[in-house]
Amino acid sequence: MVYNGKLNSEEELIEKIHLLNRQINKEPCRTTGIPRVVMFQKEKEHLKPLTRVPLLESYLKDVETQTVPPTLLVYYQGHGYSVPKKFIDKRVKITRMSDEVQIYYNNQLICTHPIRETPINYHQDHYVEALKDTIKPKENEDVENYEDRIRKKALKSLELMNELKGSVK
Repeated sequence: MVYNGKLNSEEELIEKIHLLNRQINKEPCRTTGIPRVVMFQKEKEHLKPLTRVPLLESYLKDVETQTVPPTLLVYYQGHGYSVPKKFIDKRVKITRMSDEVQIYYNNQLICTHPIRETPINYHQDHYVEALKDTIKPKENEDVENYEDRIRKKALKSLELMNELKGSVK
């Protein structure tokens, strides 16, 4: 909207801006025929509050997007960090918040890892979950024994990785 008049002070300018804003917001929208201010009030009902501050900050910082491979590892600055198995083939966002790597899926925090200089960093639960696909229960093995066997195998594998690469947390 154009204003074609004279203003003598900054206060007059501010008052004129407020006046024009009120006029524009009361005018009906060409598409709906409803005043803009009414539409805005209705839209506000459906807006969600901003999520956690770290997520908001992550949009302002470097954010990497990657597709999770079957290894469950996404990479940040050359180091692999694990995510839960259900995110394989999903696109996740990776960002740094102070001394940790945060991994998001659809703007929800799914995993955090402390930043480490080791090349591979698995959460034990992620590794156990992955092993369940490769190690099946023995015939007549109860669930508790199976879970215990998987956990022991995961710990042993993670310890070996740690010895070989200095990589497991």
